[in-house]
Amino acid sequence: MTLKLILVQLILCLTSLACCYGQTNQPISIPIVKENVSIDAVLDKFIAQRPATLKQLARLGGDYEDDVKLLLKDSCLLIPVSQEDSVKEASIYVESKSKTSINQEINIDVHLKFKYACFNYKGYRVFIWTRNTFGQLFSETDRTQTYGFIYYANKNQTYPREWVGDGMDYQIKNGAIAKRVPTIITTKQNK
Repeated sequence: MTLKLILVQLILCLTSLACCYGQTNQPISIPIVKENVSIDAVLDKFIAQRPATLKQLARLGGDYEDDVKLLLKDSCLLIPVSQEDSVKEASIYVESKSKTSINQEINIDVHLKFKYACFNYKGYRVFIWTRNTFGQLFSETDRTQTYGFIYYANKNQTYPREWVGDGMDYQIKNGAIAKRVPTIITTKQNK
């Protein structure tokens, strides 16, 4: 009788733990796109400036240093796309996000019925999303990819707050790229 009671308690504990985490374990299949040379140039600029931006952020000390270490070892790049097919210029924002935040973004995109996709660039996983079309900056393919950290979340899914991130806004006009405003995203208070 006690063994049955222990087994029932163990099953209830594991079930509640899985429900609290909110994960369904069903992977989301992400379409793969091919980026054009303008996006390659933007990513080259962002990747080149990224270490200096993160180093500057780490100098703030405290928890910032830990957050920067996480971004350096466990992050992907995210690009929201807002270009229409007929538009010859686009504003591209590139930022680093943790894998957990990428999963959150994809689940929001699924819920809002946005288009999302990914591609690999020089060792980085790059995820993109748009409300309507990827425009002339990306070509859709027939391939898809799944990642262990991207899955359908249930309605109780909670995510840790993203405290720190680095980003850069670029303007693409007639194929030329102009760097605009560097952004350091933080919701922490400086001590």
